[in-house]
Amino acid sequence: MELFEEIKSNWKLDIYNKMQQIESLKDSYPAWTIKTFEGYGVAILYDGDDVREDFSNAAIYCEQIDMNGENHKVLVLSSKSSTMDSAFTNLCFDFVNPGNNGEYRKALLASPVKWWASWKELLGNKSIDERVYDVIGELAVLRYYARKGLNPKWNGPNQSSYDIELDDSFVEVKSSINRTKKEITISSIYQLSNLNKKLYLTFCTFELTAGQGESINSLVRDLRLLGYNVATINEALEKKGFGVGKSDRNKTFILHSMYQYVVDENFPKVIEQSFVDGVLPKGIIDISYTVDLSGLEAVNLME
Repeated sequence: MELFEEIKSNWKLDIYNKMQQIESLKDSYPAWTIKTFEGYGVAILYDGDDVREDFSNAAIYCEQIDMNGENHKVLVLSSKSSTMDSAFTNLCFDFVNPGNNGEYRKALLASPVKWWASWKELLGNKSIDERVYDVIGELAVLRYYARKGLNPKWNGPNQSSYDIELDDSFVEVKSSINRTKKEITISSIYQLSNLNKKLYLTFCTFELTAGQGESINSLVRDLRLLGYNVATINEALEKKGFGVGKSDRNKTFILHSMYQYVVDENFPKVIEQSFVDGVLPKGIIDISYTVDLSGLEAVNLME
């Protein structure tokens, strides 16, 4: 039976939450099929660094599996789809196929993230990843306030009005890799609406680098050293798609500037009170707009 057909056949016969060995690869380059109540996939033995990547309904990650009473680390490729999609089956075939002399398996085990990235590019997924520097900006500002002992709370992916909350104020964080313009996009008329506390906007500019500067992981380490409960940080990062093991957590950016603005009556903004009786014109649901920060009074938080 050809490998492609054996994978499909195994999935049809697999018992839920059990691994079934792919017989044609058993002796040389072992691999297994997996079927759960959430989806299905394949797995191979792996002893490298932890990996955790995902997009759409597919994911690649590490797990510890009990095999005949022995604990083994495996690299899993899985889908949350409840049906056997042919495109994902092709992906699984490429994942477990060792090549004529094992060259494909060796390349995959040497760099699972590189293998994953090549498939993402092929499938046209380059543009859907959340911008890493946005998250780095929020964590860098969180670190700034933590260093000052102000007990900041990062709202992360929660449905909160602002990114960071302090005892007496809120902080909205905006980041950019364009160092020539001080422009930000406000996505709603509610984003700069003051609640019952003072509101600040912090604008960070970054430059992508290879190995230097700030990363999600380096900022999490800094926050841990400052006594911050990083378990809550990692939970929030998980929700934003940056769980522990994601390669994006190691992407580095140089933080060039961090300016803070007071969002008061002099700050250019569009809020509910900008309209008669605080009501949007009929037929308008919401408004997004661009603010030019040039010329506005600001405090340099990096001095």
